[in-house]
Amino acid sequence: MFKPLVLILLYIFSIVAKEEDNMDKKKSEENSKMLRQEKVEKLKLVFSGIQTIGIILLVISVFLAYRSNIDANKWKRYDTASDLLRRFEQFENFSYKLKNYFKELYGNYPKNYTPLSIDDYKKIDEQDGIVKINGTDYDAPLIRKNLLGIYNYFEDVAYAYNKGLADKELIDKSLKHLILRIDRIFSNYREAVKCRYEGKQIDSWPPFTELMDKWKNKD
Repeated sequence: MFKPLVLILLYIFSIVAKEEDNMDKKKSEENSKMLRQEKVEKLKLVFSGIQTIGIILLVISVFLAYRSNIDANKWKRYDTASDLLRRFEQFENFSYKLKNYFKELYGNYPKNYTPLSIDDYKKIDEQDGIVKINGTDYDAPLIRKNLLGIYNYFEDVAYAYNKGLADKELIDKSLKHLILRIDRIFSNYREAVKCRYEGKQIDSWPPFTELMDKWKNKD
């Protein structure tokens, strides 16, 4: 009589045990799945952190390269300006040879100072020998040679300045005042040289003219 009951109970217990096993398996699978998901999320965070660090390092390296390039260019411009200043002795040599004809080169302008006119410089530019202007004898070849040397030097300064190849601040402080002063004396010579070409106005020193316009308009 008890045997069937026992069998039934055993069967029920076996079913319950299977269910518990199944539940345990499901819980174990769910736990494993959750663990896997947690690992995946952690790996994602790690990779995301690595990517972020990589981006930051890239930005830093680009910035450092940019700064390095700026510094290198700055020193190049400074070196170019310094070279132009070292070549200033060229101007001194040319101007020294003109001092007997243009005393204002090495002193203050006299009262009511009037530079030689364009026509006067045309005579100097066209003649080989001594040219008499306002009762003074001018050695035309000597004046032409040295004025060409002065303006060719100023042209180099102007080209480097206009193109940003030389440090502008250094040139402004060291040469600007001198160049403006000298051009006040000889600007009519530049205008006379333009008339060499059968009536065509051709500027022999266009970068220098551009620089003069900048400085005069700025002042």
